[in-house]
Amino acid sequence: MERGLRQIQRVVDDTLSSYRGTVEMRPLEQRDLEDLRQLLHPEALRRGIALNFAGALAAPFPTDAIPVRQALLNLLLNAVQASPHGGVVLLSIAEEPGGVLRLEVTNDGSGLPERQRRQLRGEGSAGPGLGLAVVMRELARLDGGIAVTSEPGRLTRVTLRLPARVEPAP
Repeated sequence: MERGLRQIQRVVDDTLSSYRGTVEMRPLEQRDLEDLRQLLHPEALRRGIALNFAGALAAPFPTDAIPVRQALLNLLLNAVQASPHGGVVLLSIAEEPGGVLRLEVTNDGSGLPERQRRQLRGEGSAGPGLGLAVVMRELARLDGGIAVTSEPGRLTRVTLRLPARVEPAP
């Protein structure tokens, strides 16, 4: 819980940093992913959703952990909310050759509406919610890529690919 509260403080600091400078970068660690599981568990349990994580970070990954956590939190929360009772939300974590981290959020919900798919591809404007806009902002800060697969009535998969970084995101 303490790390979760520190995360909230860091998100506030990160938001304010756009007006007063930057927040110190730290690498993404396995405990960051476990924190996300802890934060989302009550909502998944309330909705009757299985929240599964596959893969793990063998060592800290050199990227800016705070925006990665924020983007994943938004994607996972959207996936939990979009899944039917008894559904499954999966976060897959893998390091690819060339120093790229692949993070994939999959859910078996009703599929992603076309407006939101366009937004995630960078083709549309933000809708009424800020979740996807935050994901896109954080992904841009990390020089990351995104791919979206959505099969209505079957599944939605959002794949983030993040390059290793050694300097803070702008």
